[in-house]
Amino acid sequence: MTGSMMRLMFLATIAFAAACGPSQQEAQTAIKEAEEAITAQHADALRYVPDAFKAVMAGYDTAKTAFAAKDYRKAVTAAHQVTAYARRDLSAAIMRAKQQVSDRLTVLRDSVQQMLTALDKRAGPRGPTRAAVDSLEANMRKALAAEQRGDVADALHAVMRVQTEATALSQKVGLK
Repeated sequence: MTGSMMRLMFLATIAFAAACGPSQQEAQTAIKEAEEAITAQHADALRYVPDAFKAVMAGYDTAKTAFAAKDYRKAVTAAHQVTAYARRDLSAAIMRAKQQVSDRLTVLRDSVQQMLTALDKRAGPRGPTRAAVDSLEANMRKALAAEQRGDVADALHAVMRVQTEATALSQKVGLK
C-alpha cells in the first residue's frame, strides 16, 4: 500500500468513528460528570430552588434513559446540558434564593428581637411569663446560630416560630 492510500484509510476510519457518534464510555463519563455536578449542590437546590432542581433531574433522567436505549449521542448531549446548567445556572439560582431568604431573615430577626425586648421588660423575675420569654430567647439564640452557620433557611423558619410564639405571648400579657 502506498502512503497516500494508508492516509486515506486512516482518515476514513476517523470519519467513520466520528459519524458513529459518542461511545458508551463517553456517555458514561458525561453522565458521571452530570451526577457530580448535581450531587455537589443537591441539598441547597432542594431547599432553595426545588423547581429548578426538578428541571435538572428531568434532564438527568433524559440522559439516563437515552443511555439505556443506547442512544449515546442523546445521552452525552443531555448530560452535558445538565452539567452546564447545574454548575452555572443552578448555582446562581441558589445564591439568589439564599440572598432573598437572608434579606427576609434580617428584617424579621430585627422585628422579633424588638418584640422579645418588650416582652422581657414586661415579664417579671419569675413566673410563667418569664419562663416563656426565656424559652423564646433561647430559641432565638439557636436561630442566630443557624444563621451564623450559613443555614439561612433553618434560621428563617426558627425566627418565624419565635415570632409566632412571641406574638401569642404578647397578646396574652397585653402588649398588643
